[in-house]
Amino acid sequence: MKKKIMTIGIALPVILAAVMAVAKLYDQPDWQEIHLAAPLQEAQPTLYPFDKIELYLVLINGVPYAFDTRDPHPNGCPIRWSQTNQRFEEPCLGSTYALDGSYLTGPSPRGMDQYPVRTEDGSVQIIADMLIPGAERQP
Repeated sequence: MKKKIMTIGIALPVILAAVMAVAKLYDQPDWQEIHLAAPLQEAQPTLYPFDKIELYLVLINGVPYAFDTRDPHPNGCPIRWSQTNQRFEEPCLGSTYALDGSYLTGPSPRGMDQYPVRTEDGSVQIIADMLIPGAERQP
């Protein structure tokens, strides 16, 4: 009897985890439209305040990207696009990032974080509560 209870005690968390994973697959993400003041221009990042976040939208080879302005380094300041240098720059610690959000220089541990983005019926939409970490920097 103790062996059956012990087996159930071990199996129950595994079964529960599997059920939760399947339920998450069917959970619909909350896509939210970003109301653009003007159409996105190729390779020209545009800063958008959105709800309680701030992000850069950029079109690269016709594909939209939505980058978070918070620096991945815990002590960093908001990231800004430098038109002069043609890159993203974090002014406090000095990290820099390429147009595609990839890490270039500085103390940041990775590239810029980004939000899932899609175009639907001509509008740009993001999932504001889902942040995808940038790629780890290479040594």
